[in-house]
Amino acid sequence: MERGYFGHDPKGIDGTMDRSLRNHKLSMESIGRNLRISRKGSPVAYPYAIMKRLYHLSHIMVTTVNDE
Repeated sequence: MERGYFGHDPKGIDGTMDRSLRNHKLSMESIGRNLRISRKGSPVAYPYAIMKRLYHLSHIMVTTVNDE
């Protein structure tokens, strides 16, 4: 959903939105692609915004425990 990684080749599926550049507008295919990507990400954007604002959770550390 982010556009910050625009132009880099991903290791997996490319889910970054296309971005227009100076004097180069987005094509209709890119606009439709961005709409599809934003529809997938929009249901979770609001809860994450609430968590960031109320609980100051801008960076979350994840620890996985390996039971061996």
